[in-house]
Amino acid sequence: MILTTKRLTLRPPQPGDEAKLYPIASDPEVSRYMKRPGHRDVGETSAYLLTAVNLIRSGRGYLWVIETQGDDEVIGSMSASYDQGPHCVVFGGFLGRACWRRGYGLEAAQAVLGWLQSVPHIYRVAAQTDVMNEPINRLVTKLGLTCEGRLGRAWPGHDGELPRDVYQWAWCR
Repeated sequence: MILTTKRLTLRPPQPGDEAKLYPIASDPEVSRYMKRPGHRDVGETSAYLLTAVNLIRSGRGYLWVIETQGDDEVIGSMSASYDQGPHCVVFGGFLGRACWRRGYGLEAAQAVLGWLQSVPHIYRVAAQTDVMNEPINRLVTKLGLTCEGRLGRAWPGHDGELPRDVYQWAWCR
């Protein structure tokens, strides 16, 4: 499944993407508010992509590598998985720091959410965000998802930090 927007192409992973995604996935600022800490080596990025490819093949999820149109520069990734049953997907992603505050995250998320909303058997699209990540919380609000509440200490802390609170967001058909 390939999604295109005015400035982006969201495509399935392909060989060589691990080397392009690793610098982004290992950046501590990028992973600061994510559920899992940043990748420590390119092998973790390879494993992430292999897991995603297996999810896609099994029909249990989707993963898109985000590229800018024109130069095909890899700037991040978005995923969606059937973690909560066959009618509900949980989605999220990450974007390289050089692309922050340029509208790429919203553009990619709108493409993914729009496609998920068009799939007849999907009745719920959910996301979780760290309560301290104000830019992402604003982005999810712009997407039109409803904040269903705050989940206390739902995500593990990184590097010895305490577990973190997250907001639960959703769109329902």
